[in-house]
Amino acid sequence: MLASLEVQRATVDRRRISAPFSGVLGIRRIDLGQNVSPGEAVVSLQQLDPIYVDFSLPERHFASVALDLPVTLVTDAFPDNKYSGRITAIDPRVDSASRNFLAQATLKNPKKELGPGMYADVAVQIDAHRKVLVIPRTALLFAPYGNAVFVLQKGEEGDGFIASKRFVKTGEERGDLVEILQGLRAGEVVASSGLLKLRNEGAVIINNENQPPRVPTHTRKTISGGRL
Repeated sequence: MLASLEVQRATVDRRRISAPFSGVLGIRRIDLGQNVSPGEAVVSLQQLDPIYVDFSLPERHFASVALDLPVTLVTDAFPDNKYSGRITAIDPRVDSASRNFLAQATLKNPKKELGPGMYADVAVQIDAHRKVLVIPRTALLFAPYGNAVFVLQKGEEGDGFIASKRFVKTGEERGDLVEILQGLRAGEVVASSGLLKLRNEGAVIINNENQPPRVPTHTRKTISGGRL
């Protein structure tokens, strides 16, 4: 009798399904009394607190991103709420097609507002102080063969300015400002409006009534899309 009882207990234990971790159950995919085959989905189980977000960043930020950097997150479901977390994993591989690399952040989610599958805007806080040369975005002529600006220089007689078209190499953008890597020197004057009316080596009149935006002193964040 005891051996038969132990066999029945072992049979019941083999038929008991236990979750590998604690979380929130979703809608069940089987009916009561239904036979379950090995590997068949029974119900979804999601861990909501803490929760992880996977996001991609451009290759140029690979050296700046490190573990434990703070991140903030905003979702369309709760646009007025900002969620904070920290980077807990960085993929060492850079995608050869997109030139992006993956990172993962961990966030506390005590109110269970964030859910798996949500799309989110992720901001990584990167303190990267460096001196840069920037110009207003409106000063750039964008073209497939290269971006250019009109540099304003004094004429030979010294009583006017001449616009000279010059090709430049651009870098990062912050708001209305664009970083210039090559083609300009600090202190040179460029035209920031009316570019379609200018021609190379043409005379211009300078009007500084509309001042360009203030120059940012450092980089604070990188925005990218993420998936919870």
